[in-house]
Amino acid sequence: MRFKLTEKLGYREEDRLLIVNIDDYGMCNAINTAAEEILAKGNASSCTIMMPCAWSLDGIRRLSKHRGLEIGVHLTVISEQPYYRWGPLNCPKDVSSLIDRSDRFFYSQSEMKSYTENALLNEVEAEFRKQIDEAFSSGVKPTHLDSHCHAHELRDDIFSMTLTLGREYRLPVRIKDRRLRRKAEDEGMPVINYDTLDSYCLPVKERAKTYTHLLETLPSGVSEWAIHPGKECEELIDMEPETWECRTKDYEFFVSDNLKKVLDEENIHLISYKKIGETYFNTEV
Repeated sequence: MRFKLTEKLGYREEDRLLIVNIDDYGMCNAINTAAEEILAKGNASSCTIMMPCAWSLDGIRRLSKHRGLEIGVHLTVISEQPYYRWGPLNCPKDVSSLIDRSDRFFYSQSEMKSYTENALLNEVEAEFRKQIDEAFSSGVKPTHLDSHCHAHELRDDIFSMTLTLGREYRLPVRIKDRRLRRKAEDEGMPVINYDTLDSYCLPVKERAKTYTHLLETLPSGVSEWAIHPGKECEELIDMEPETWECRTKDYEFFVSDNLKKVLDEENIHLISYKKIGETYFNTEV
C-alpha cells in the first residue's frame, strides 16, 4: 500500500504523520481561549473558524497576535446547541432552505434531516462561499476547509460542490468518509489515509490515557484528529450542558506537555493543511 500524500510531502512511506485540528473555533469565549493556549504552545496543527458565530471576530483578533498560527474555515450550516443558536451570513430570504422559523440553522436531529433532504444546493453553495469570503475579508488567510457536523459530506451533490470550492480557492478539504475520499482522490484532490478521528466519539473517562494509546498505535501515513477543546466555565456548561466535559478533557490533554512528549517518543510528525495546500496547489497561503 502506497501513501501518495506522505511521499508528496517529502516523508517516507513508513512515516507517521498527524494533523490535529481544533474544530468550532469562534463558537464561544471558552473555546477561543482554550484554542489560543493550545496553538500558542504548538500542540495542534491548526483550528477552523465558524464565521457565523458571535465569537468569530474575537477568534480572529486572538490569532492575529501570534505569527504563523494556521486557521481554516469550519463551514457552518447547522446550529446544534439548544440554548445558543446562530444563523446564516447571507440574508435569510436568500437561503431559506437552510433555516428554521427563527431564521437560524437547524439544530435537532429531525431538523438536520430537513437540511439533508431539502437544502437547495445553490443556497448551500452561497452560504459556504459567503463564509469563506468573509474569512478572507476579515484578515484570515485560510489554510483549508472542513464543516461543522460534517455537513459538506451529508449529500453527494453538496460534497462535489465543496470540492469545487476547494479547487477554486486552492484549499484542501477535510474528508471523513472513506468513499468520498476515494472520489476526491480520483479528482486530484489531496486526501488523508484514514477516517478522521472526532473527539466526540471518544469516551470522556480516561481521555488522556485514550489519546496516549492512540498515539502509540498510530499507523503509517497521514491521520487527522478533530478535537474540541474548551475551558471549564459557566458559559461552556450553560451552552453545552450534556457534553461540555468532552471539551474540557480535550483542553486538559492538549494544553499539557504530554502530547509533545509522546510525539517525540513515537517519532510522529505533526503536520498541517498549509503544507498540504502548498504542495498540491503550488501556492503560499
